[in-house]
Amino acid sequence: MGRKKITNLFPDYIRTGKADLEVLSQLVLSAKGERSMNDFANECGVNTSTISRIINMKNTTACSDEVLVAISKAADPNSGVTLEKLLAANGMVKLVPAGTEGAVVSPSQIVFGLADIAEEQNIEPDPNSSNTFLRNAAKTLTGYMLEQTYRETLQNAFLMNGYFVELVSYENMIWPRTKQYRADFAIRTNALLEEGIDTWLFECKSYTAGIGRGTIGKMNQLFAMAYMESPREHGIKVSVVVNHVAMIEQAREYYAGCKIRDYFSFILIDPVNRCVKDEFCIPRIDGTEKSVFKVQDGR
Repeated sequence: MGRKKITNLFPDYIRTGKADLEVLSQLVLSAKGERSMNDFANECGVNTSTISRIINMKNTTACSDEVLVAISKAADPNSGVTLEKLLAANGMVKLVPAGTEGAVVSPSQIVFGLADIAEEQNIEPDPNSSNTFLRNAAKTLTGYMLEQTYRETLQNAFLMNGYFVELVSYENMIWPRTKQYRADFAIRTNALLEEGIDTWLFECKSYTAGIGRGTIGKMNQLFAMAYMESPREHGIKVSVVVNHVAMIEQAREYYAGCKIRDYFSFILIDPVNRCVKDEFCIPRIDGTEKSVFKVQDGR
């Protein structure tokens, strides 16, 4: 028996990717306000478990349109939560009529929309089928969009803290000589010039986009490469960027007893407000590790 197809109450919207579970969680928490989970669920006309799964990010698929409509109607008036925000977090954007002057539908929107249709059809996987191609293309585009969000957020954070920034070209996003590692993106900045660092490489990881596995393993891999060739000697710092507090707390606990020579860190991005929430700089042997971002430690 195939899966129950998600009802589409908004035919003028197209799905542009997987639902951002963390953003949905924060929106629903805000919509709930001071009410208990049970009271809010009752006002929405849904089971308490439905609201609980959204808040605790336990869903594996996008929310149904009916649930989003119910949440928007029952939302705390002071929360600022709207149906449009809920739909966006659910991976949907409104289509602009083809006849509208200046209207553009990006190739990524088309691919995501077709991939979503293929997913709903529940067709048996075939490595040579167009459906498999579309799913793989959607996954690649999701990674690209994640990278773009992280890059823009970090650029803004540097600028707001008074630092110079310049994007590094693709061919220079590597460690010199060995060329074993190419970052997802890199920024040249004066934020750490006193430490002899002028280039910052970034590796993107996501708790909700399905590419968050192996965060600790990635850093250990970077450590191994640093043993062969120190990035610090080339004026390079390397950071793994994440979008969930559990990921940075895991890293903080895992590397608490480390003492290293190079500059490595984990940076936590707020996907809703597009800001840097935290940076855990792995301890250095001389105790000079520090964050250049003005963040509040909420632990």
